[in-house]
Amino acid sequence: MKHLITIFESIHPCGVSRLEEFADVRFALGVSRDEQLRLSSESSIIIIKSVVQVNKELLSNSPNLRIVARAGTGTDNIDLEETKRLGIKVLTVPEGNTISAAEFTVMQILFSCRRLLEAITFVQNNDYRRQLLEGRELQNMSIGLVGLGNVGMAVAERLSVFGCKIIGWDPSPKDVNKFTSLGGSLVSSFDEMLPKIDILSFHARLTKDNYHMLSKPQFNLVKENLLLINNARAGLINDVDLLEAINDGKVSTAFLDVIEPEPPFDLDSDQHTYNHKLLNNKNIIITPHIGASTIDAQKRISLDLASQIKETIVLS
Repeated sequence: MKHLITIFESIHPCGVSRLEEFADVRFALGVSRDEQLRLSSESSIIIIKSVVQVNKELLSNSPNLRIVARAGTGTDNIDLEETKRLGIKVLTVPEGNTISAAEFTVMQILFSCRRLLEAITFVQNNDYRRQLLEGRELQNMSIGLVGLGNVGMAVAERLSVFGCKIIGWDPSPKDVNKFTSLGGSLVSSFDEMLPKIDILSFHARLTKDNYHMLSKPQFNLVKENLLLINNARAGLINDVDLLEAINDGKVSTAFLDVIEPEPPFDLDSDQHTYNHKLLNNKNIIITPHIGASTIDAQKRISLDLASQIKETIVLS
């Protein structure tokens, strides 16, 4: 009897083809919560990314579920205590998107330093006053990295060639020697970092301990005109306090690849009514969680996940 795999969030077709070699596969992209519950109840394996909430409601309604496969890193949308209690295996691909996410972050940093979005908007409005668009050289700036795991360390590696000052904070850094060899310096607390940096970039997983770690008290510590980047988890930043910090001039530009709740990634614009308080601020640039959205990363994640699923089935 073949396993039934339900794919709730899209993965690259190369992995789907591999899954179809040993299981029945069906797609359920963008379905309602009621439909998620119904389809999960029939499935032995489900594949998700960051939107679908694998909580007690779903797990208690899925008697045949054996594997929850997360096409990426992070498990904050999965109830790990409940999956462990029920004997359900959780699979992730923690390194599959590292290079793509790191390159995306460096692109955002350079984009913001040179005020490229403003320059594009100026030209679109037939305005060519380049003297109003002077940016900064990265070599004269200090960058704070929150989280020195796979992605944070890859960002540090790429930034090291620019000659900028790199400051890192992680409550449990994996490889301090590697970070310092790249010219990075560690601080003992998040708050200690804030007055020292021109750019702040998040690369941390969301936990109960770091929820809204960047809120009004922390915004009060930063230099004026901070450049803020968050490609990690939306819950790390307090949205209301971010808007206030922008209005007060504490933050000049925020690049956010993640917002909460996440938008419906698998629906056309005429199929939803999604809106968010951060969407209409000219100093906030929002992208639809595309840090890992390269062909290379998605192929790697899809194939790796399919291999893990097959190996888990064989061993079970």
